[in-house]
Amino acid sequence: MGPEALAANVSLMRKKQERPVTPGEFIATGELLFGSRWRTPMAKALGLSDRIIRYYQSGERPISPAIASKVRGLADIGPVGVVIRATVRKVAPEVPPFTAHSIARQIVVDLESLGMLANDRSRDGQEA
Repeated sequence: MGPEALAANVSLMRKKQERPVTPGEFIATGELLFGSRWRTPMAKALGLSDRIIRYYQSGERPISPAIASKVRGLADIGPVGVVIRATVRKVAPEVPPFTAHSIARQIVVDLESLGMLANDRSRDGQEA
């Protein structure tokens, strides 16, 4: 990747990270990671109260950039991680969603450390 393409990629990453998390994205991330009963586990993962989670969910309070970054960080496992998570859920449907997500995240880290997966972790134009 040439310097111009790298600069464009970094610029895109920053814009994506600076973009606020909408209530819809917040809810979708919670359900993806924790299933239908996502509010309490999401609150614990973000170090927030259940009440704040409900405020964010309803749009009653804006989601701060710091929390938006944490939310995106929780969900960001890249395309390889997404495939691994789906496979874990298919093979072992009894595994809770966040456990499958955590397994996928660890496999991605392990593959990167072994040099079997590029560790630039470009994920939909975003770097980890």
